[in-house]
Amino acid sequence: MLTERDMATIREAREKGWSYSRIARVVGPHSTTIARFCCAKGIAIVTSSKMAAYAQRRTDQAASKTAICKWCGKEYRPRSDARSPTCSKVCSGAWRSYQNKGSVFSVIARACADCGVRIGPRFQRCEKCTREYLLQWGRENSLRLAIEQDKRDRSPRQCKECGETFVSEYGDKKRVFCSKGCCTTHWRRVSRAARKAKYWGGLTGPVDPLAILERDGWRCQLCGCKTPKSKRGTYESNAPEIDHIVPLVKGGSHLDYNLQCTCRRCNASKGARAIGQLRLAI
Repeated sequence: MLTERDMATIREAREKGWSYSRIARVVGPHSTTIARFCCAKGIAIVTSSKMAAYAQRRTDQAASKTAICKWCGKEYRPRSDARSPTCSKVCSGAWRSYQNKGSVFSVIARACADCGVRIGPRFQRCEKCTREYLLQWGRENSLRLAIEQDKRDRSPRQCKECGETFVSEYGDKKRVFCSKGCCTTHWRRVSRAARKAKYWGGLTGPVDPLAILERDGWRCQLCGCKTPKSKRGTYESNAPEIDHIVPLVKGGSHLDYNLQCTCRRCNASKGARAIGQLRLAI
């Protein structure tokens, strides 16, 4: 056990630059015991300005617990016995070669082309940017090859709903409609009457009401009056409507040959009677 007097003697001796062996010969305990005591108490020997700077740097690193690599600029946690201001052996070797500018093995530092981090002379990008660059290059190359091998018809076409001309590009599922809104509007109109026909148990099919009105020339098939497109959906007497020649309640179907264009007045007066000429089913 070290007494208070021995501890004071060890501190004075270390300040004078004595070694552990010399202090052991004076104080008495083994040099290992003295070394452990000095390490525990933080008692260090400083013999020159170079050692003082080194001890101060080690103290600052231990206090901050993190440092910036002098080569790659990455933040890292230095080891207690680290002698190089770098984060790894690779950066340490590159940094030493860079410092030795007169050597034939000197390394010229280069910045990453994307993020600007310091890297070696043989690379254009850092590891992270290289990974992202290769992934992006792979996606673009795969898309280019797929477009070159695509054999589908990509010529301009008209939208079935709004009539606008559009071009279907690769990766786009648009074939008949120019947008999702036109597709939704079309199939909502087609399915509305089909649901009613299915309720009465008749045959149903994907029939577009506008196609039936266009087929009949926007003219009532019962009285022959004109039914303007602008009045569709209104309460006018000549508003165009779709009528089932054989009513659904009497087993009629919701198909092209059983549908006709009528004005609102004729459709209301017809009721559930079978009036009109059935078309030929093709």
